[in-house]
Amino acid sequence: MPSFSQPPPNGVSGWSAINAKKVEELSRQGLMHPAGLDAFGKLDKEKSRVYSYEQRNRAKLAAAQEQQFRANRKAWEFFQKQAPWYQRTATFWVVSAKKEETRTKRLATLIASSAEESRIGPLRRNPT
Repeated sequence: MPSFSQPPPNGVSGWSAINAKKVEELSRQGLMHPAGLDAFGKLDKEKSRVYSYEQRNRAKLAAAQEQQFRANRKAWEFFQKQAPWYQRTATFWVVSAKKEETRTKRLATLIASSAEESRIGPLRRNPT
């Protein structure tokens, strides 16, 4: 038997970018029911588009983290020479950790790897 979660008590919820796009498409096609449009109209923009995969392109090191990274000139220069996809992904890997201690450890790993002119483990290319 399927289970359904209860809607939030105030009726306001967040929507993923994928579902918001589906609502727009279905609305253009005239396939949205009034109840669905009403629910979509109550969405909380602060709670929408907040899923991890939706944030990866906006990841940015905190000022203190960037300052720590820049302090190691060799590591920072190597990192800046990397492709944009690597910079985004490595930065997201650091900032997406839930615990501060994990973010600190990941930043240290990124700096150490960059100082050795190497990518972080999960993003290293295997030689063929």
